[in-house]
Amino acid sequence: MSLSCEPKKEDKHLEREVIYSGSVKIKANTGHFPNAVAGIWMKRSERIDLGQEKYRGTVNVIDPVLCINNVCKSDEDIYMCKIIANDDKRHFSEKLKIKVIGGKNLFSIRN
Repeated sequence: MSLSCEPKKEDKHLEREVIYSGSVKIKANTGHFPNAVAGIWMKRSERIDLGQEKYRGTVNVIDPVLCINNVCKSDEDIYMCKIIANDDKRHFSEKLKIKVIGGKNLFSIRN
C-alpha cells in the first residue's frame, strides 16, 4: 500500500497518524495480483460504502484509492483493500492502521 508519507512498520501492518478533522488518502498496490477483477475497501471486516461524504474513492483494480474525510476518533481502525481475482480467490492489500492524533479544541479557564 503506498501512502503520501512514510508509514511505520509495526505488527504486520503499516501505521499512519492522521490529524483530527483532517483527511487521509490511501492507495493500495495491486500489482502483485495480476488476475484481479474487482476491489472492495474494508474497515477491519466491514465493507466501506464509498457513496458517503465520509468515504470517497475508487475500487478499480489498477489504482484503488480510499479517501477518509473529516477524520475523528471513531476512524481509528485497520483498513485494507480486498482484491477479488478472476478465479474467485480473495486477496488483501497490506493493512493500514489509522491512528488519530489531536481532538476537538479543548480549553481551560484559569484565574
